[in-house]
Amino acid sequence: MKRSLRLKLDQLESRLGELNHLLAAENATRDMERYRTLSREHAEIDPIVALFRQYTEAEADRMAMSARNFARVFAQELGTTPGRYLLQLRVEAARRLLEQTDQSSAHVATACGFGSVDVMRRVFLRALGTTPLRYRRHFQTEAARSRMPSKALRGPLVAARREIARAARVAAGRRR
Repeated sequence: MKRSLRLKLDQLESRLGELNHLLAAENATRDMERYRTLSREHAEIDPIVALFRQYTEAEADRMAMSARNFARVFAQELGTTPGRYLLQLRVEAARRLLEQTDQSSAHVATACGFGSVDVMRRVFLRALGTTPLRYRRHFQTEAARSRMPSKALRGPLVAARREIARAARVAAGRRR
């Protein structure tokens, strides 16, 4: 594993310990805005650190390598870290479910291994530049749409489609 990645994971693990301590403090809920911010940060960091460690250890055991050597070889072969690769797989799985089904965002987040809908939303924003709801509104197949109640197709969906189309036109104009 690259030294910089190991350092970043160690920093995340340290920050997770700090967050656990801060959230467990007796006076943690006095400032609700700060508590919400810390909770959001904890919700984002905890699954990444836990899943990365589990994945790395399981793959290292399977390959009869140390976790450090496995991460190094993995990055050399695929050009990305195991954690990032796992995140890419989850985003792709969520994209397929959002396009092809009418399942709730909570169900999609759980099915794809995200800790919560909020974590999935943040990952989508980072990876794709849009939210899962906007992604679904723009890319959902007709077959999946036809299973949705007709009321769900009105109002916000039409406005979101217009907004996405407008943003695409603006982006296309900037590329020229």
